[in-house]
Amino acid sequence: MSVKKIFNGQGTVPSVLVSFDYACTPATQRLDVTVTSFPPLPGGATYFKATKVQRDLRCDGARHTDFVEWVNYSLDRDVPARAVLSLYDNSGKLQVPVAEKTMKSGTGIPPLS
Repeated sequence: MSVKKIFNGQGTVPSVLVSFDYACTPATQRLDVTVTSFPPLPGGATYFKATKVQRDLRCDGARHTDFVEWVNYSLDRDVPARAVLSLYDNSGKLQVPVAEKTMKSGTGIPPLS
């Protein structure tokens, strides 16, 4: 599991996207993605969270690329943000260690840029 990129969408509506690689099994319940501006801005940190449940994932044990998007939001390109991926099993426990990446957001088109 790894975070590939944090970026602002290039469409007419602002958006924040995180692309990532993952592999899961039938024992996987969900994948959580959080983004936090880091360090927090003077007015407070920007924070986003999304969850992909098992039906939204390809849990066949192979590695896949995917993304999540938060529409009508954007990140300041001069402030680093941290994205964290957490994969949970059916009992609600972490299935694998969390993956995270801190970077300044760029622009791009999901999921490969």
